[in-house]
Amino acid sequence: MNRIYDLACGHGLVGMLLAYRFPRKQVVAVDLERRQAWDAYMQAWSRCGQKLPGWDHPLANVEFREDDLKSVRGEVKNDR
Repeated sequence: MNRIYDLACGHGLVGMLLAYRFPRKQVVAVDLERRQAWDAYMQAWSRCGQKLPGWDHPLANVEFREDDLKSVRGEVKNDR
């Protein structure tokens, strides 16, 4: 499994913490809407977080997708 999915992630902090804890895994945070907290947390990580070699910013292994769970179901199944 190369990816970790944080489904119905809300503000996304759990996904960010997973990305920090497992830096060699890609973390995909999915929710119906992107909350302002996501951007605030990512800005805080950019200012204070640590970059790994080859990364252009801290938490380069996490992404947010504004989508519903049905849309990523096949992708999640394939990553098991």
